[in-house]
Amino acid sequence: MPDFNLHTHTARCHHAIGTDEAYVQAAIKAGLKVLGFSDHCPFASLIDQRDRMNMEEKAGYLESIASLKQKYQDQIMILSGFEFEYFPSLRQELQQRREETDYLIIGNHYLTPGGVDFCEAAEDESVLLYAQRIAMALEEGLADYVAHPEYFMLSRDHWSSACDEAARIICAAASRTQVPLEINLKGMKHGRLAYREGWRYAYPWARFWEIAGAYGCTAVYGMDAHAPEHFELMAKRIEEVQSFLDLSGVRVVEQWADLRLGKKER
Repeated sequence: MPDFNLHTHTARCHHAIGTDEAYVQAAIKAGLKVLGFSDHCPFASLIDQRDRMNMEEKAGYLESIASLKQKYQDQIMILSGFEFEYFPSLRQELQQRREETDYLIIGNHYLTPGGVDFCEAAEDESVLLYAQRIAMALEEGLADYVAHPEYFMLSRDHWSSACDEAARIICAAASRTQVPLEINLKGMKHGRLAYREGWRYAYPWARFWEIAGAYGCTAVYGMDAHAPEHFELMAKRIEEVQSFLDLSGVRVVEQWADLRLGKKER
């Protein structure tokens, strides 16, 4: 069981529930030593009532985390972060978000601000661009962690050669920059879906992790918590993931002390 979780949302994203403090208390109860908040990143040019906080909520978010960090300093380490999409036109804003938080994780959901979510549509061409955007963010030093790298499988009916190529692009960049990939534990909430390959979870997807192993990538488990009680599910979901993923060649880090993170010194 990992002693940290860096993928945690708040009610500000409009699709998570619970108070910030409830997440902290639930993480402590689950035995975590480090809790990172990484709610969906706001952008000044984007008002999104579906999937992210808006800019006027950002200050309160960071202030809440700072307050909880102080209040619970003797029980758990608390970190501030954002989960972001890489939009080249908003690169300057992303750099600002990086400077005001402890870490950033890239979790691509859209190719354009406010556009179509990959859980709704992801043709081969889009999947390749999805991967290229992740690689660009890693090469530019914007991301400390890649969230749900196979997210695009939610809207597909099979894994194609383009998916193979996308996986290679992501894994090569992650290996080169030494940024960990996430074995996302939230994808299982959708249940097993019908694919040409048979019934399986959209993510984690076994073929992706075969490729990650070939590149010698580092991985971490991420709960992608959208409710405080989700931390209770971590151990059970990890056990199930390990029953269908071959992680040979992947360095899975479960202890915070062993994790290399770009801004960990904070």
